[in-house]
Amino acid sequence: MNTHTLTWYRAELDYDIASEAWILYDANQNLEPHLRHQIADLTTGENRNRISRLLAEAFAEVVRVIGKNGATRLRREDSLHAPKGYRLRLTIPDHAVMPLVERVHAFLVARVLGRALINLLPTEAARFAKEGDSRLEAIAAAALSFSLRGATLRRPLSPF
Repeated sequence: MNTHTLTWYRAELDYDIASEAWILYDANQNLEPHLRHQIADLTTGENRNRISRLLAEAFAEVVRVIGKNGATRLRREDSLHAPKGYRLRLTIPDHAVMPLVERVHAFLVARVLGRALINLLPTEAARFAKEGDSRLEAIAAAALSFSLRGATLRRPLSPF
């Protein structure tokens, strides 16, 4: 097991959040135009501060879940400041780095969409919230398995 610095870039997270919002905008043709534009403009303009705060809260959840197993947050971000990325330093097996990065990325996107859409599309917000919860459980299970694998089992060689 090696120490890895995992980074989730804000631009990638914004792109995925905006992409999902655009799909919802396009799929809901029957909504009034003002509501549809609020959905489409979820990551632009004044909404960036709200998305920054929601991302900071979601990342804090990830740190709380993984932190029980030795995660170190490299820099605490101001919730209204849009950082370039969110970073953690973890000691995990090499083969587990990319799956964990993908799980956390998917969780961050789902959690932010679930909370950002609560007033606009409650049914879609509930779907994203449920998806976020299941992703967080998968992250917790993965973090637990990494911490258990790191321990060395020692057996005494004598019966006394």
